[in-house]
Amino acid sequence: MYSAAIQRYFNEHIHLPYSFFLQPQRFIRHALKKKGAFMATAYNYVEPSEADNEDIIEYLATDFDVMAGNTAGRLCVLMKLPEPTMPLHCKMIGCSIKQDGSNPIWRTIELTEQGTLLLCGWGEGHTHMFKGILRCGECGRSMYLRSKSNRGYYYYCTLHENYNATICPKKAVKQEDVESLALRLIQTQIRAFSDAQRLIANLNATPSSQTRYQIYETQIDDAKRKIEKFNQLKAALYGDFADGLLSHQDYTDLSEDYSRRADDLRIFIAELEKEKEKYSVGFGSKMQWALLIEKYKDQESLDAEMAAAFIETLTLFNDGHVEVAFRHRDEIEQVLYVAATRGKEAERYAG
Repeated sequence: MYSAAIQRYFNEHIHLPYSFFLQPQRFIRHALKKKGAFMATAYNYVEPSEADNEDIIEYLATDFDVMAGNTAGRLCVLMKLPEPTMPLHCKMIGCSIKQDGSNPIWRTIELTEQGTLLLCGWGEGHTHMFKGILRCGECGRSMYLRSKSNRGYYYYCTLHENYNATICPKKAVKQEDVESLALRLIQTQIRAFSDAQRLIANLNATPSSQTRYQIYETQIDDAKRKIEKFNQLKAALYGDFADGLLSHQDYTDLSEDYSRRADDLRIFIAELEKEKEKYSVGFGSKMQWALLIEKYKDQESLDAEMAAAFIETLTLFNDGHVEVAFRHRDEIEQVLYVAATRGKEAERYAG
């Protein structure tokens, strides 16, 4: 359930750092120019679906204190916030960049469940790699990357962290475990797609397959010629109608008949094209998965761009069960299906 506590958590851990890393120089410039008003605007952001929620806090510019600094060649902004009211809320936020605008860093001082304050440092590489992708299997909410004392970074369920286990029992998962898992899942699908595509290419390079390909091409060309013939017959009807050789009813009936026959042939051609493609040596080469594999074939580690390119959702459960939905999964299914059917077909003819 959305609340003022979640509103503050989202803004401190998602919206603000995302905006900072997106345009760090602009973020710092606006923060120093507008100060408290800038922060109040940010903190008053509410998820559109919760705009009418009554449990929302309206922050004022006077609730914040924004200060500038210049340390070790870095331009820094320190933001003092309203007192945190629950664990994971921030007491202070600091961000900095080098004078040339590079190397953005985001730091927070947060209240822990033990009542102490914890300093967390976020580099650009620690922004949420799986933003909008990683899901909690226990409650369905998103999971976010956070530091865990001196034990490194973990992915947390927002509800679990804000309300402990009373709302969601999902345990935190180490960053490296999630990211290595995602990379393995992607690599497994890449191998499956590539192996299937390679099998199809080898099968389709045989003389019998090339003959089938040519047969489909001949049928398609023949159907196209028939369509052209129906178009010509249809065009000639008006002349006969104008010369009084056809009644209006006959003209209409014949015109519709020719159009219907041409449409049926177009549908037939579309089916033939699908069948012909199954016997193409380059089957699947223009699919999005093939293009993605070519783009990332030499990449040995996972980054946010690669994760978003391949994965639509990754859902983690407490018992270790994982569910992944890949993007363009219809292409994967199609290639695997064609590889299986073409393989059986080759075995049948070989026997």
